Amino acid sequence: MAATGPGRVFPLPDSTPERLEGGYKNELVRYGDVVLRLEQTSLESAAWEHALLRFLVASVPAVVVPLAGPERAGDGRVASLLPYVDGAPLDRDAPAQRLELAQLLARLPR
Repeated sequence: MAATGPGRVFPLPDSTPERLEGGYKNELVRYGDVVLRLEQTSLESAAWEHALLRFLVASVPAVVVPLAGPERAGDGRVASLLPYVDGAPLDRDAPAQRLELAQLLARLPR
């Protein structure tokens, strides 16, 4: 299976698509180990985000780097492929989770 856009084909694993929750302007669809993100944004904005993530991953290994994209989809949205990362929402009442988040965020300016 593949998601197509002008000039680009994203290879997607043969699996049943699963819609994920997240983002107010994103549609997230999981295909096995990859996630197709479709969003209402400009190509320039998405490209800037991808470049920032590639820069940050050297210092913050928890950062997830896109696998492909961004590309303009046929419906005008911007498509990107990301690795699937299993997770759960932050439990704001769990001190250990708050500390872990604070430590992660503290590494960004360093």
